[in-house]
Amino acid sequence: MAIKNCDERKIFQLLDNPAVDTKYTRDDSGSTALILACKHGYTGVVERLLRSDVETDVTDAEGRTALWHACSNGNAAIVRLLLETGCSPHAVSCSGDQAIHEAASGGHAAIVKQLVDGGCDINRRNTVTGMAPLHLSVLHTQHEAVDMLLSCGADPNVRTDERETALHFAVQVGSGELVEILLKAGARVNHQNHLGETPLLTAVQEGKLTLTKLLVKYGAVMDVFTYISPLCSACQHNHQDIIKYLLSEGYNVSTDSSIHLFAYTKLEATNSELLNLLLMKFSNPATLMEISRVRLRQMFRGTEEKIRTLSLPDSLLTWVMADSIY
Repeated sequence: MAIKNCDERKIFQLLDNPAVDTKYTRDDSGSTALILACKHGYTGVVERLLRSDVETDVTDAEGRTALWHACSNGNAAIVRLLLETGCSPHAVSCSGDQAIHEAASGGHAAIVKQLVDGGCDINRRNTVTGMAPLHLSVLHTQHEAVDMLLSCGADPNVRTDERETALHFAVQVGSGELVEILLKAGARVNHQNHLGETPLLTAVQEGKLTLTKLLVKYGAVMDVFTYISPLCSACQHNHQDIIKYLLSEGYNVSTDSSIHLFAYTKLEATNSELLNLLLMKFSNPATLMEISRVRLRQMFRGTEEKIRTLSLPDSLLTWVMADSIY
């Protein structure tokens, strides 16, 4: 009760009383004095308890250890004390996670490093959700934790039970910075989840043009799909800016047999000009000029600033680089 009431003076008085059982006494949630001290961030109390005969790896009713709570609280000093005393970083809670999952979710990069140095499996997946620490840090947009995990050797292509990677999640949360961090770390840009969805398809479905461009820049293949193509998805959701961009990148409409259905569904009433263009491209092979333009875009990709320093006609640069030309 003294710990819950934040009465530190009373806490130390109780600790000095030999009649007080600090080892086995629990509150209604199954928390011991050590767990409560970690939960509330009382470093001095934790240090005092660890000098006594307390069990460091005992859990509360949810299967969470004192170390788990210290990680959740983001208290690196307490985490250090617990690890130095021999507290196991491998304990699994009732929800299937370990302390490193909680640290990654909360963005506590320094604690992630402590846990890895303490022997934690950096790619350990939650036994219930299949999520690895990297997945959780990306889903919670914890950039520092993502950087730390990758620098400590986290696999950028670790998969959930549904075969999703951190790159899928980075696209879902709409973070171009995380997408680029993962791609530079070796994330596979064309990896498919259990439904056959690539990160590119996810970006297109959600209407994220900037991420669509970024993924294509890093080599996303537009015609890798299982049940629906990126272009059909863009038509289905009426993302006309993405339709135009995919066409600018030389999307091969003639090989997409389902384009008629999806294009008519949305475009007939909203953009008949774009619909007619799609149907024309479906019926006719790409011209030599179109093929040449796409090849030039691929050659120039990622070097736009250097290209603009060359003595080339503005009309040529516009023709090659503009996303609205198709």
